[in-house]
Amino acid sequence: MKPHAPSTPRAFARRLAILTIVAVLLALAAPRPAAAQTLNPEPVAPEVYAFVGALAEPAPENRGFVANQGFIVGDTGVIVIDTGASHAHGEAMLAAIRRVTDKPVVLVINTHPGAERVLGNSAFAALGVPILAHRDAARFMAANCRTCLENLNTVLGEALMAGTTIAAPTALVDGTTTLKIAGRTLEVLHFGWTRAGDVAVFDRASGALFTGDLVCLDRVPQVRDAHLDNWLAALEALRRLPIRVLVPGRGPISSPQRITEVQTYLEDLRAAVQARYDRGDSLSEAIDNASVHAFRGWALYPLLHPGNVHHLYLELERQALER
Repeated sequence: MKPHAPSTPRAFARRLAILTIVAVLLALAAPRPAAAQTLNPEPVAPEVYAFVGALAEPAPENRGFVANQGFIVGDTGVIVIDTGASHAHGEAMLAAIRRVTDKPVVLVINTHPGAERVLGNSAFAALGVPILAHRDAARFMAANCRTCLENLNTVLGEALMAGTTIAAPTALVDGTTTLKIAGRTLEVLHFGWTRAGDVAVFDRASGALFTGDLVCLDRVPQVRDAHLDNWLAALEALRRLPIRVLVPGRGPISSPQRITEVQTYLEDLRAAVQARYDRGDSLSEAIDNASVHAFRGWALYPLLHPGNVHHLYLELERQALER
């Protein structure tokens, strides 16, 4: 074998340049960590704040921030209402809370087991913060959150979802419960099966009500898996509370009078589907024609309303078969 010729300075420089180019290309191909998210809490009442999400479906441009969250500052600590769609969102909430107060977070309450409300739990669980939810919400999370996490990883990308794990509730309630915590009195309100584990949170001192997905404003609510009679009864019960400010699950901070808009949509939806069913329309005909015209301007109407019609039509079929 011929011995290798000794490297010349020019050859060494050429190899170094090639290695540098390869390293740069590999770095560009690797997934980049998402830039840190900054959230701005909106004051809604004394010592009560909300984070208002986009009226949209989860997408990279909104980072999955499509539902409202909030927090209440008590005498000795902070209570957080829902945690967002990712670990990064939970961390951004923690950073925003620290800009308001140096009091520790002492409790998280999940109002519903949807991914955009619970996948930020991991940021709080890492600090040892207890997480409270209804027992049905915990069951739903155990059965479905793995799939929800996989779906959001696909939709938002691994960079935005980095570090997100499923942190299950550590404290469970079975019905309406009064919490005395951090110097605040909170009512965790449950009205039976509206959807899986839905609760609202009412702060007596401020009159602020966090509704979770019981109330969506300017965005069509999803009826999937819902018991409509219970939902309407729950909305009527909420209207009787001494609410000063309404923090809906989605949509703008509002007056409590706007609860009636959700009632109207649900009632008109049911009436439109019933009318189509009674006249013998097929499912596809009902989806095409059971409109609720007054709410066509609400966000995601073309996407969500047909699914609502589909659900209620199948429910009417099921009831007919059981007679």
